Amino acid sequence: MAPCRWSRASGWSGSSRPSICCGRFGDGSAEGDGRIVARRDCSAHSGGKLPGKDDMNNATPQTCPVTDRGLHLRAACLACHGVPNHGQRQLVRGDVLFMQGDPADRIFAVASGWLREYVLNADGGHGGARIVHAGQIVGLEALGGATGAVYGVTVDALRPASVCAMPASGVRSWLRVRPDDALALAIATAEDLAEVRQQMLANATLPAEERVLGLVRELVGEGAGDAWVRLPATREQLGDVLGLTLETVSRMMQRLASKGIIEVRGSHVRFV
Repeated sequence: MAPCRWSRASGWSGSSRPSICCGRFGDGSAEGDGRIVARRDCSAHSGGKLPGKDDMNNATPQTCPVTDRGLHLRAACLACHGVPNHGQRQLVRGDVLFMQGDPADRIFAVASGWLREYVLNADGGHGGARIVHAGQIVGLEALGGATGAVYGVTVDALRPASVCAMPASGVRSWLRVRPDDALALAIATAEDLAEVRQQMLANATLPAEERVLGLVRELVGEGAGDAWVRLPATREQLGDVLGLTLETVSRMMQRLASKGIIEVRGSHVRFV
């Protein structure tokens, strides 16, 4: 198989290939050295003009909120910069990633967007919702390796999202020989569990207004300042997280606005 014509034309091959090169063979049938997979930055593969060495060396790689947390769950995580060669799924609002009761054979790292995790009740309703953001992991039941393991929740997309799907068996094999990565996953899981515990305690002890304010502040983010931010969830979905009805969430949002704490325009919010 011929190597990528970008690498061939630029005089690079193997380990001398610069960091921006995707390292795929020219016919796209196999990976090269696998160090970088930012294919959308590769004019060779898109049929565009071949860049020179300066263009390649000055290219800016993507970032990944999962690896930013120190999470490397497979070899591709070491160099993908948010654009892996394979295994990344694009979801639109309402897409179901997996259903409660489905066979648990993969874990999913959220590279971008917002997901919702919830439990289906016997009467067809749902509860116990959690909002999942970029950098978090879902489907960890699959790592247990038990025969017949199933997912304990349903996960769907609140907004367009990218998730990396990884076979649980491969992740287990990777973590066995990478203790630092196994520890990083344990720490990240503990942090996420702490978030869930904090939300449960807030739901049990805080008045509705404080619950709504706390969740909105978390979703808007500390760095937003007074900028308008679109909430990733509807008011009904916020109520599922907070254990409140749609009417109560709407009333609390109006109360916070009347106090001059926030401004609300439809699904957009800003702190004032």
